[in-house]
Amino acid sequence: MFILLRISLVCFLLSFCLQVVAAGGPRVACWVDHDVRLIAASSGEKLRLASFHDTTFTDIVTLPVAADSQLAVGAYAGAAVLLIAQGKELFRLDYPTKTLVKLGDFPAPILQLLPARAGKAGAVLLTGDAGVPVPVNGVLYWATWEQGYSSAVVADIPAEYRPWKLWWSAVPGEERLAVATYKKTAFAPFEHNCMFLYAWKNGVVQKRWLGSRLTRPYLDATHADIRAAGDWRMVALEVTADGGTGISVYQSAQFGYLRNWNTETIAGLEEISAFDDMIILFGHDNTGKALAWRLLNNDGEEYRLETLTETPPTLADVTRLDEHQLGGWWTGGWQSISLPAAAEKKKGD
Repeated sequence: MFILLRISLVCFLLSFCLQVVAAGGPRVACWVDHDVRLIAASSGEKLRLASFHDTTFTDIVTLPVAADSQLAVGAYAGAAVLLIAQGKELFRLDYPTKTLVKLGDFPAPILQLLPARAGKAGAVLLTGDAGVPVPVNGVLYWATWEQGYSSAVVADIPAEYRPWKLWWSAVPGEERLAVATYKKTAFAPFEHNCMFLYAWKNGVVQKRWLGSRLTRPYLDATHADIRAAGDWRMVALEVTADGGTGISVYQSAQFGYLRNWNTETIAGLEEISAFDDMIILFGHDNTGKALAWRLLNNDGEEYRLETLTETPPTLADVTRLDEHQLGGWWTGGWQSISLPAAAEKKKGD
């Protein structure tokens, strides 16, 4: 295991070559309403809603939305609800009437929508202007609607940090907000990707770890309770010594994070995303053919990658249907993808 503050000359030089563009938000989401599993997908300027059972999709309604609207599942009035970010505006789906209800709007476009966990009525939103290598003028808001709608800036994470992606994370007894930033630090005095983690409670944050670097320069990351042990792991896409892309799995430590497991270059690897405790990786081979993998935990801190025989167009176009399937809307219809089972552990891999 490696302490994360170690910076090598190779990593220093590689960091100047990194050009990271924050990925667009998810365009598909799945939730349960009164024992009915629902799935929604934003494609073009249409929001498609269907029910899903076993392997069958049944269309319910199609609504007009802004192109490439972001979708996420939050809570409203104590139940799961679909949230929709369209430009500067935030909506919810009123399922009984099949209409969109506006919750509020923001001064700048919503770049990412991160609903509160555990059925809480709220969401963290990253707003700003799209840019390269990361967005500019990024501002975080905490929006709630439990007792009427309200929103407030998360002031302790300023725009100067250049935030470009958000995740939930946790350690036993503490919920955390993880924030990808792009800035200079004392340990690396040039703009680069940093991982900042904060204790989170109802829109108030406290610094827990402002990581200057990971073990290798990182391109993207996600957080998930992949071991189902209540102690979340951070999984990062990182630049390898040969200039390719590999992954590392980290656990929280007394200070910072420690690396437990890593790979060298994985040919074609481009994206990573978590769907609850499920982590999926995505990319293309040298002919342009889509590739996808599921990261699985063996025992303890041993992991393995299982190749998916079917692949979505991107990770933004897919969601978790259940523990065995991913699904979404592409090639003009609803699609599902079978997954390798997490229970099939292979010791010694």
